[in-house]
Amino acid sequence: MNSTNSSPAVEIVGEVTLSIPAGPRFIRLARMTAASYATEVGFDVESIEDLRIGVDEACTALIAGEHSGEIKMRFKSFNGDVIVEAERTEHRSEASELDEFVEAILDATLDSYLFETEPHRFRLMKSNGE
Repeated sequence: MNSTNSSPAVEIVGEVTLSIPAGPRFIRLARMTAASYATEVGFDVESIEDLRIGVDEACTALIAGEHSGEIKMRFKSFNGDVIVEAERTEHRSEASELDEFVEAILDATLDSYLFETEPHRFRLMKSNGE
């Protein structure tokens, strides 16, 4: 069968939501979801790994030693970018700012990020191949 349209088909990946207990044992589920989602969007291996690392660091900072409540996450794609938004529920103490080491990792692995301490949440963005 011949096709007159030479453009490859682009499949749009829908939004994925994930809710995990706010504890270090469950961050691996966020990492795995980030990697799987980026794979579905068509990211290369290096970009998938960068996003996975960024999600790991951001979730760890969001928990900040306090293991109560949940982390509610949304993974979505827009113009080929992956956007990860997360918010922590039921936190008892005030979240601290990101330390320099975590900021350096997020700067190296993501295209942009926003980390807020009140409410406890973050927004990450990663482009493929960057």
